[in-house]
Amino acid sequence: MTYKIAILGASGYTGAELIRLLATHPSFSIAALGAERKAGQPLAQVFPHLRHLDLPLLVKTEEIDFSQIDLCFCALPHKTSQNIIAGLPADLKIVDLSADFRLRDPAQYEAWYGESHDAPALQKEAVYGLTEFYRDEIISARLVAGTGCNAATGQYLLRPLIAGGLIDLDDIILDLKCAVSGAGRALKENLLHAELSEGYHAYALGGTHRHLGEFDQEFSCPRRASGENSIHPASGACKSRHSCHWLRQRRSGRHPQRPATRLCKRAVCRGFRLWSNPKHAARAGLEFLPHRGDGRPYSGACHCHWCA
Repeated sequence: MTYKIAILGASGYTGAELIRLLATHPSFSIAALGAERKAGQPLAQVFPHLRHLDLPLLVKTEEIDFSQIDLCFCALPHKTSQNIIAGLPADLKIVDLSADFRLRDPAQYEAWYGESHDAPALQKEAVYGLTEFYRDEIISARLVAGTGCNAATGQYLLRPLIAGGLIDLDDIILDLKCAVSGAGRALKENLLHAELSEGYHAYALGGTHRHLGEFDQEFSCPRRASGENSIHPASGACKSRHSCHWLRQRRSGRHPQRPATRLCKRAVCRGFRLWSNPKHAARAGLEFLPHRGDGRPYSGACHCHWCA
């Protein structure tokens, strides 16, 4: 069966990456692309690297016939998604990739994002979209809230360790490198190429980074976890380098039968030391998370250039 897909916010970086992933998926057909400011243009005019794909023209949201759509992805800015999704058909399945429905408590959304939540009723039915931990809930959900990139990375690493009682919850350090494209296409002086090229800098220090709200929500332990989340914008485009100071014990095989988390042979089969990671460049274009293990057999195939 082929499902008809609509993507709102198709002219942004997230929308473009969604199109790249979905356009060749055997179960999906892209039926509508929404982009308010670019409406009427072919996507190839906005993103020439996607010109080889047979895609519909960009249109305004109100021009889309949602009765013909099986699943809608919203790749819209924060706050915008709330009002747009509230106006969509009540039976339409939606995956929202903004931060608007990640935090279950609307008061926490206001605390971290500085604005009131305009769709608290929708928030009640939203399911947090970390598939390795909420798979059953996601399968039956109508509205799925895509996770923050930093929040997802930290949880993949830390949740198994917290569950196993292997780390001190009062002293967690995450060191994340995020590409500037994560800040969207809007012009920001501190993210100009001339300002950031050949280096990176820390931002949102002192416990102010918005994704910490997701950590507070998801690390539901007997005592509250605290720590520092240090985020560094890097000069790359559409890439993220995420590393964590973490323990290796019990990590391998934590997500059996989960094709998005796979083990890279390099660290396991070639005798590399604990701190020797595969290069980030080696997994450009990959949609899974190669990680180190403890030498036990791995499930799933890794397609980095060491394992290919």
